[in-house]
Amino acid sequence: MYLHSVPIYRYDTSRTATPEIGDYSTARFEKNNYSVPVRYLRRTVTVKGYADKVLIMYNGKLIATHDRLFGSGKTSYRLEHYIDLLERKSRGVFQAKPVRDTVAEELIDWAKSFPVVMPKWLSFSDCVWIMVKKKSLLSNTAFHQE
Repeated sequence: MYLHSVPIYRYDTSRTATPEIGDYSTARFEKNNYSVPVRYLRRTVTVKGYADKVLIMYNGKLIATHDRLFGSGKTSYRLEHYIDLLERKSRGVFQAKPVRDTVAEELIDWAKSFPVVMPKWLSFSDCVWIMVKKKSLLSNTAFHQE
């Protein structure tokens, strides 16, 4: 008699914002920055912040997910968001902040040992994949230091 039907739509518990993607291909949400693929530069996105995750959407399509950062002034980079840009501007790879912040120093040093001119069959994406694989191998050895 006093019971109501269950709502058709699930209640969204997220904190939502609609920032514009900045010059570094990041969306600002609650004093922190989260990277998105570079093709969304200067577009307005929807950011949904949950207790432990941040989801970033463009026109209803999920384009990026990050673990939520707490505090202020922090940035969460996902290297795969910058692959297209780094392939076009490969000379700046080792100085790029997303690379420096996400790739271990020993892997950057190892990658610098590649020839200056890469073979046409080996793309930058392939090099990143090799670096990620090497990182996972290093993390499983006794020589890797945290």
